[in-house]
Amino acid sequence: MGFPSIDKLRERVKDDMGADYKRIGRGVVKRALMDKLAEEYSFKVPEGLLETEFNNIWKQVEEAKKKGELPDEDKKKSDKALHDEYHSIAERRIRLGLLLAEVASQNKIEVTSNELRSALMAEARRFPGQEKAVFEYYTKTQGAIERVRAPLLEEKVVDFILGKAKVTEKKMSGEELLKLPEEE
Repeated sequence: MGFPSIDKLRERVKDDMGADYKRIGRGVVKRALMDKLAEEYSFKVPEGLLETEFNNIWKQVEEAKKKGELPDEDKKKSDKALHDEYHSIAERRIRLGLLLAEVASQNKIEVTSNELRSALMAEARRFPGQEKAVFEYYTKTQGAIERVRAPLLEEKVVDFILGKAKVTEKKMSGEELLKLPEEE
């Protein structure tokens, strides 16, 4: 398998599992933070943003229906129930996005050009042999760079908030961690 010894293989597997657990744990903490923000802050969101976000989500729902890939719990719901549920999800996303943007603005949190460049390079590495085409896509396609910058900014804002929050660590097994819901 390309490892000099079974011990090196075990070490690699252990490191990979640790990284996976860390990623899952981060998702759980981020989800809890977003739930708390959604619970604490309620305000009317701009209708245009809401409708755009809902339409994007609804297109995915319609596509999943056509392909028979709708989640089992959604298959049992009427179109009206699905519409209402996904409209609420869209509203939550917009509200949280506006909240995070305001925290970023108030605290002068920005994505640096080096951070953006690193993220673009990581994205390009996902497509060996097509790196140039990936960079061209991001430099020539309107909004493409923003689709890389936005999650980077979100993570920086989440880190900022978590740095100021009282976070309680809880030890748990890998099985317990995998049973917790991650962010959606």
